[in-house]
Amino acid sequence: SSVRGEHGFGPEQARVNLIVSMAREAWAECTGHDLINANAALHLCAVADSVEGVKWAEELWTWAQEQGLRPTVRSYTALALVFAVHGPRARLDDLLAAASSGVWTPNSVTLGALVNAFAEKHDWHQAEGIWEKLVRELGVEPNEISF
Repeated sequence: SSVRGEHGFGPEQARVNLIVSMAREAWAECTGHDLINANAALHLCAVADSVEGVKWAEELWTWAQEQGLRPTVRSYTALALVFAVHGPRARLDDLLAAASSGVWTPNSVTLGALVNAFAEKHDWHQAEGIWEKLVRELGVEPNEISF
């Protein structure tokens, strides 16, 4: 279900929070998680309430590290999206600095996700800054969806 808000239609936050809460409970009850599960859960964190989303994202990232899982570009993109949507901005900057130092390599999906996150917040300055960082500094090749 969606609702019409100030900037058009969007998800009903109470339902989103319920889904995230249920997903978090399911995560806690199940075993045998892998990086694919963690990446999917990280994407849920981006749509969750800001406090809950950031908290769970940090827990998931720590869990993955403790399990010895090696993050992929999908993992980094999902975590970066959480910080682009909810903050803190310093954590997004840390991830982008890690990319600059070669820890991970953003791609066109990363570019689209982060630019879109700031565009949805009507923060064109940040969207342009992300474009500059990823395209000009890190050499991400935009695709037709990126425009």
